[in-house]
Amino acid sequence: MVTWEMLARAGMGKLIESDLTSSFCFLSGMASGCLCGLVGGIPALLLYKSYAAEIATFTFLTGYFMNRVAMAWIQSSISAYYVAYAENPQGQQFDTLIPNYIRDLERLSQA
Repeated sequence: MVTWEMLARAGMGKLIESDLTSSFCFLSGMASGCLCGLVGGIPALLLYKSYAAEIATFTFLTGYFMNRVAMAWIQSSISAYYVAYAENPQGQQFDTLIPNYIRDLERLSQA
């Protein structure tokens, strides 16, 4: 069975739509990239004025992608938890967190 079909069968569509993990990982990568751009760009501006923009850009990209690689395990862990729940919602390892959250989302969308 296709994963999306399993998630839809388990009623997890609204849960996945409201998940902020990817937004958190993206913004974390942007913040890390900006910090690296500043750390690399300020000394480059003082020492190598003609190359400061290129150095700041490369350090930003390096910081962004390094952070995104480091944050990939968070996104994959949450996705794997959702898939495992969708495969067997009655499993003993799951508590009532996901069903309660789905119920709360449905209640909010009806109000």
